[in-house]
Amino acid sequence: TLMLLVAALHHTLRDDDPTLAAELEAVLVRHGEPARTKLRPHRAWADVFESVVLDRRSPADTDRVSRFDDNYAFFRSQIR
Repeated sequence: TLMLLVAALHHTLRDDDPTLAAELEAVLVRHGEPARTKLRPHRAWADVFESVVLDRRSPADTDRVSRFDDNYAFFRSQIR
């Protein structure tokens, strides 16, 4: 849940405050592996989690329902 909050903050601030966004990204992403998050849930949910945290959802994911998506959307709605 905290990683989803950090991801929501990162995605919200990346245009307004690139320096802070880079610091938040360092919390999320493995050094030298930009396609991998530092924290990963169970293997069955890892791809869904990373697509949310790394902002890599595909158009095919629009109908996908997961708690990761719901929690991330809630955080994004509360930040501004």
